[in-house]
Amino acid sequence: MLRSFLRAISINLLVSLAAFAEIPKPFAVSYSLHTNGLKVGESVRILEKGKTGRYVFRSESRSSGILALFLNDHVVEKSTWSLSGEDIHPLRYSYRQSGSKNSVQTVRFDWRAKTIDSREDNKTWRLPLTPNLFDNLVYQIAIMREIVDGGEIKYYRFAYVGEEMVDTPLGKVRAVRLERRKEKNNSKRSTTFWCAIRWRYLPVRVDTTSRNGRRITALIERGSGIPETPGATNQ
Repeated sequence: MLRSFLRAISINLLVSLAAFAEIPKPFAVSYSLHTNGLKVGESVRILEKGKTGRYVFRSESRSSGILALFLNDHVVEKSTWSLSGEDIHPLRYSYRQSGSKNSVQTVRFDWRAKTIDSREDNKTWRLPLTPNLFDNLVYQIAIMREIVDGGEIKYYRFAYVGEEMVDTPLGKVRAVRLERRKEKNNSKRSTTFWCAIRWRYLPVRVDTTSRNGRRITALIERGSGIPETPGATNQ
């Protein structure tokens, strides 16, 4: 359950790239994960920039509360990427889960050879690398984007719903509501994002519904270095 949720909320916290060419400075944010009114996990996401100019976006999540007594899941994701002009070029993505299930995945992007090498546990794939492909941690919100996940390329459509006020531990936040739908998927799975206008469209709440209809909510709790949108307010 936690793994499917973590996959779903791995939207790029640099959502502002859809509207801003400038990359936000390094920051860190923490989320609490809830289902049926109970806290079931915590997630931390950190953006760093290395001396070579490459960026590292890291996510670490753990089950907590009563869920930790049964699953004790620990998931670590890491995406290394660079900029080519204003385009994001993912270079390497890794995913590791321990606890209720042990799983390891790595994806390498070779922009010279135009290939993607993906490995998940004992399975390997090679895929063609075309423009606008992103891994599970680095992808921009658009009408349609392509995401590499395991041994296939998945297509998602994003729908703009409108603006709403969202209650968070950081106060009320004015946010853009976006709904993500997977193409050619008639299941109950869905994901809704609330991206703060003041904070360069950083997700402050994410609701995801799994195949079996279970819904989990991620809610921002705290952060440091959160990028600000010039002139924007919560009014």
